[in-house]
Amino acid sequence: MVSVRKRGKVYEYRFETASVDGTRKWITKSGFPTRQDALNQGALDYTEYYKIGRVRRNKDMSYSDYLDYWIDTYCNFNLKYSTIVTYLNIIKLYLKPMLIEQGADIKAVSKRLGHSTIMTTYNIYVRVTNKMETETVNKFEDYANTLDIPPVQDIEYQD
Repeated sequence: MVSVRKRGKVYEYRFETASVDGTRKWITKSGFPTRQDALNQGALDYTEYYKIGRVRRNKDMSYSDYLDYWIDTYCNFNLKYSTIVTYLNIIKLYLKPMLIEQGADIKAVSKRLGHSTIMTTYNIYVRVTNKMETETVNKFEDYANTLDIPPVQDIEYQD
């Protein structure tokens, strides 16, 4: 059970964990601006603790790493195989390529995904999306407009 209390101007949640040598142990986290925020995060951490035995707090986790972690810790235990396969395909074909589409450096993405070369990442995840194509056309038009090319004269065709 998660309890919430006010500590100064912020709220804190806490819940009891396994006792060690007869001593009660607690997991707490403070700094939430509202009671509801503390209660929501406390409920998530409480559920995670009782499902896998610990609360994960890695602030350096990338989006890609989080998706892999979510598949391993939640989906594999709670969902049917066909649903997991569908989620893996969505992650591979849509979510991870969005990292590159949003402007993330392909070298950094490759490193985070654990690929040995950039070409592996490029071949798997990079595909031309409508947004990327539109941006490329716009950049080309902007460049072409900076050139001093005289306008094309209308040509009259004779029959």
